[in-house]
Formats: sequence, C-alpha cells, structure tokens
Amino acid sequence: MMQSNPSRQQDPSTLASVIGELATQALLVEANLHPKPGLVTARSTGSHSDMDIETFRLSAAALKPFMVEFSRLGLDFSGNDLTQLLTSLRPVGMQAEQEMMMATGQVNTHKGAIFIFGVLCAALGYMSAKGIRFIHCTCKIPFAKCAQE
Repeated sequence: MMQSNPSRQQDPSTLASVIGELATQALLVEANLHPKPGLVTARSTGSHSDMDIETFRLSAAALKPFMVEFSRLGLDFSGNDLTQLLTSLRPVGMQAEQEMMMATGQVNTHKGAIFIFGVLCAALGYMSAKGIRFIHCTCKIPFAKCAQE
C-alpha cells in the first residue's frame, strides 16, 4: 500500500517557498557554524579579508528567490529526461550568481552553493511533484545525471 505524500497536497508555490526558505536557512546556519578554521563564521573572518558574516547574510538574502525558483522548476517539470531539467536550471543559476555578486560587492560567498542547492532544490521539487519519497539515496538520481554532463 502506497503512503500518502503530504507535500503533494500543498499548493506548489507554497511548497517551492518552503524548500527555498529551508535552503536559505541552511546557508545561514552553515555560515554561523564555529569553528571552521580559515572560514568565515559569526565570530571570525577566518583567512578572508574581503568578507564577514554580514556578507554571507546579504548573499543568502539575495539568493532566496532563486532557491524558490529552482524548487518551482523541479515542481513544474513534466518530462522524464532530467538533463532537460538541469538545462533549465543553468540560466537561473547564472542570474543567481550575478545577484549574489551585486549583493556582496563582487565577493564570491556562495557560488558553489548556488550549484549544489540549485540541483537539490529542483530535485526536491521534482520528487514532491512525482510523489517520490525523499530518502538519502534518491538524491543520487539527479546528481548522477549532473555528473554525466
């Protein structure tokens, strides 16, 4: 017997907002972790003279709408070829990077996170829309497709 998936019963725009909010919170929580030798935390700039915790907060705030958009793209994707979904993420990720750079005064705080969270948010949206239960191994599917490119 298949279990009901409560996320499928939510309004897709609400679900995309929830996923985007969780991704944004993850960026902020990571930034606040201490100690991280050489890395920015709430207590230290580490080895960085060009950024501090406020730079990370500004970056996370600038990225939030893009995390929501990545999620929405996953929720709305109706195809079976996940490389097409990945292709649709690329321009959003590039715009997110531009916004991050503007918000931080040209400091790269989250470029890698844009990529990884973009794929993750889209995967969570896609899986929710398809009724696929989220367990750690299901994330291998979109990441494996990504690695093939």
